[in-house]
Amino acid sequence: MNPNMSGSTPLRFSTDDLPPGDRVAVLREVIGRIHFQCDIAPLPGVPLRAAAERHPWSSVSLVFGETAGFSATRTPELVAHGGGDFRFVMHVDGAPSYHFVSKALPKR
Repeated sequence: MNPNMSGSTPLRFSTDDLPPGDRVAVLREVIGRIHFQCDIAPLPGVPLRAAAERHPWSSVSLVFGETAGFSATRTPELVAHGGGDFRFVMHVDGAPSYHFVSKALPKR
């Protein structure tokens, strides 16, 4: 299987490439909301940093990244716009905090 069979170029992003005053806005509005359908908020007193590489394939994307200094939340609005996708996160280092909230769907 060719890992880039969709012909799409990987998306590479790093807050290091942005002016410090633009990092939160770009990370939140472009990367968070548009690409990952999540709401990103900086954590107080912690330097914000994110570097990621996203490889889109025909029916799945693989993302490698290093992040620090922010929280990411999937709001109901952003989940609805996410097309029902599934997220698998593998934590490698640091002290993460994961919170999962589910809501029963109405019977159809």
